[in-house]
Amino acid sequence: MTQLTVEIHGTGTHNRGAEMMAIAVADRLRRSLDDLRLVVPHWFGSLEDRAKHGFLTTPEFIGGGRSRIASLALRYADPRVREKLGLVNPDEIDVVLDASGFIYSDQWNAKPARNLYRKIQGRARRRARLILLPQAMGPFEVPEVAEASRRLFERADLVFARDRESMQHLEKLGVDTPTALSPDFTMEVAPRASPDIELPERFSAIVPNFRMVDKGVEEPLRVVTHEDPRVLKWILSRAWIVVGSRFHGLVGALSQGVPTIAAGWSHKYPELFADFGVPEYVLDDIEATDRLDRLLDGLGEPSHRDAVVRTLEGHAERLKQESSRMWDRVVALCRET
Repeated sequence: MTQLTVEIHGTGTHNRGAEMMAIAVADRLRRSLDDLRLVVPHWFGSLEDRAKHGFLTTPEFIGGGRSRIASLALRYADPRVREKLGLVNPDEIDVVLDASGFIYSDQWNAKPARNLYRKIQGRARRRARLILLPQAMGPFEVPEVAEASRRLFERADLVFARDRESMQHLEKLGVDTPTALSPDFTMEVAPRASPDIELPERFSAIVPNFRMVDKGVEEPLRVVTHEDPRVLKWILSRAWIVVGSRFHGLVGALSQGVPTIAAGWSHKYPELFADFGVPEYVLDDIEATDRLDRLLDGLGEPSHRDAVVRTLEGHAERLKQESSRMWDRVVALCRET
């Protein structure tokens, strides 16, 4: 097999969730494909950020004037210059894997679907395969969102929905592209212990996002963070209970058998917890403190917590097997390229 160049789309915002998705893709593809180059958007991070994961990028800088001149200059520069800068010309990309997470929906707008369609239909990537990795989707009741999403999905070679409700929205949209149901793929990323972080023997972890913090109050809690999302996953594995609203933080806890309570506002949260057999641990109202107290009291009982752990571990094993089958299909399509 000749050298294969795969672009990971949708990991542009350099946050821990995006980095975790990129790591998951890289780990799995590198186990199965030789002579592989992995490309991420240039705003994924600095040259050093990309280099530590072995990622390359393309000289496609957003903006006019100097940005366009710089892009063109680098595209036609000596290949040795591009190699030193960790750059790959976009017309060398064979496969685009979309790992957007949750942007194709009425909750956002038509712009994300339009942008990826424009990118994949551009002269540089027109020959590339497009695979949408498991992600939440829909609903598509807004006409312009439905139209843009349908056009994008029909351009794809394969589309994975991350949960049953997303699959229903996808089926209602009516596309001819092969579709399949598969769970979130970041659960396969192995945690990485850090000797520099000291943790209590027993503690509860809160993994908030902006909406959860915005509705909360200031508390004198210890903040533990790390630049490596795999270390963050290890921290969650040590927790007695996790309460949070960051999706991939919840995945990281549940997939390691840690009892978890979610504060969620879209269908991706109840669908995730249903996959793990604990749908009752999702709060759709973060201010429902009475229910939160009851859930916490229940998990404080060792026998009840042990039963929840066994449920989570059983479902995690099944979901990881389903994710592995998803990757088998993705790898097969890459090999055909």
